[in-house]
Amino acid sequence: MELVPCSRSVAVKACKKVSRALKAEKQQKPSFTVKKSEEKEAPHITKPIKGEPESLELQPAEKTIEELTPQEMQEQLDLFQDMLRGFHCLIFADGGITDLLLKAGRPEKQVKQVSDQLYRWLLRRYSVEDLEKWDTLLLVASYGTLVGGIIKDVVTNRAKKEDKKQEKKETDKK
Repeated sequence: MELVPCSRSVAVKACKKVSRALKAEKQQKPSFTVKKSEEKEAPHITKPIKGEPESLELQPAEKTIEELTPQEMQEQLDLFQDMLRGFHCLIFADGGITDLLLKAGRPEKQVKQVSDQLYRWLLRRYSVEDLEKWDTLLLVASYGTLVGGIIKDVVTNRAKKEDKKQEKKETDKK
């Protein structure tokens, strides 16, 4: 750079261009060689015994794997998503447990949106089989919140009736 009379920017660009060309020449071209591989036989095929005609007999596979078609898998995931939505609505939506106890229920649209976000988050983090393990617990929790809401309504209605009876008795005494 110092020997050639030119501007600094031109000299830097020239040096970069030369260094790139040198690196390209030094790089090795990709190559590969194919080595002879050993032939492997499937473990479920038996070898013929000497003197017998060559025939291949298939032995039953050790484990059978249950394969789900994409449609069946999607139906199971839809069921899980519906259960998750229902559970969230029973707890957080207007008229749900939170609304009955704290008078702080949220609109159903917002609750479903949060439920869908949780579903997508779970789907990214866990496999379908892992999610299927939780569907029973989710169903039990949904029924628990449903029955809990009914019991709470019944108890509050009884308390209101008893309060009215007490008020009547007090007004009758006066």
